[in-house]
Amino acid sequence: DTVFVLPFTKPFRIRNMQRFHQDTETVACGDRASVNLMGFSRQDFAPGMMLSNQIIESTALVDAEISLFPETPPLHTWTQGLFFAGTQRCQAKIHLLGQASNQPNQTRFVQIHLEKPALILNGDRFIFRNSSGTQTLGGGQILDVWPLHHRKPKAALLRKLALLKNGGLADYIEHEVEKSHDVVSLERLAKRLV
Repeated sequence: DTVFVLPFTKPFRIRNMQRFHQDTETVACGDRASVNLMGFSRQDFAPGMMLSNQIIESTALVDAEISLFPETPPLHTWTQGLFFAGTQRCQAKIHLLGQASNQPNQTRFVQIHLEKPALILNGDRFIFRNSSGTQTLGGGQILDVWPLHHRKPKAALLRKLALLKNGGLADYIEHEVEKSHDVVSLERLAKRLV
C-alpha cells in the first residue's frame, strides 16, 4: 500500500509491518506496530507525524471544548500554555468564548491559537498544561479544525459549537457551508471533514 507520512506530501510504499515482532498484513488505529516504509529515512522522522492514506492539511487555529481540573487556577481570555494532541506538542493561547474568565471544574468553549501548525482532526482529544509544563490544567475535544477567527463571539456561535459537540455529520456539513461566502464543493467538504 501507499501512505503519506504527514506533514510530507510525498507518498511512500509500505514494505513490511510488524506487531510485537511478528509480521502482519493489517494494523488498525490503536495498534502498536512498526511500519517499514521504502525511501523513508530515520532522520526524517519527528514526533507528531501521522500515517495516512490521504493528505491532511495542518491547522494553527481550532475551536474546542475544554474541561478544567478542580485545582486549576481560573483561565483568562488569553491564557498561554502547552497543547498536546496525539504525539504533538506546541505552545498555544486559549481564547475563552463567552465569559472573560473560567472557573475550575467547568467546561467551556474556547478557540485555541497554536504557535505552529499541527495535524488535528475533528473529534481529537487534547491536553492543556501550564506554560512550563509542570501542571495539567485540563483537557477536551476538538470541535472545528477550520474555524473562523472569533473576535467577539456571539451566542449563536456558542449554540453552534454545542450542536457540533453532540451532533453528527449533517451538523458539520451545515457548519462548513455557513462559514463560507462561496459555493462549497463536495471535494472541499470531503477534505475538511476527514
